[in-house]
Amino acid sequence: MSFCIVQCCGNNYRKCHKLGDLVKFFCFPKSTQLQQSWLMAINQANLEVKKHRRVCGDHFHPSNFKSNNGGRVCLKHDAIPTEKLAAHIQPKPMPTLHMSTYWI
Repeated sequence: MSFCIVQCCGNNYRKCHKLGDLVKFFCFPKSTQLQQSWLMAINQANLEVKKHRRVCGDHFHPSNFKSNNGGRVCLKHDAIPTEKLAAHIQPKPMPTLHMSTYWI
């Protein structure tokens, strides 16, 4: 089963297929330099690139896609993930605890 390795992304093939979403999952590029650019973009610089690891289409700008001769949607050769990345997600603030609430 394909799943997205971007932090805070819960997309996987089974969930997206069940919901009817047309999310695609993309393998890392073969170029080592482009692999490093992807890893830096998704804040996973120390992750080892393996053939089963994927990044979903939600993390690519629409201009990064093209259609091949058969009409299949593909990534352009120089595409780098830039959308909905963990760095852009604001952490939820921790609730303030008042000690007087807990004294009996």
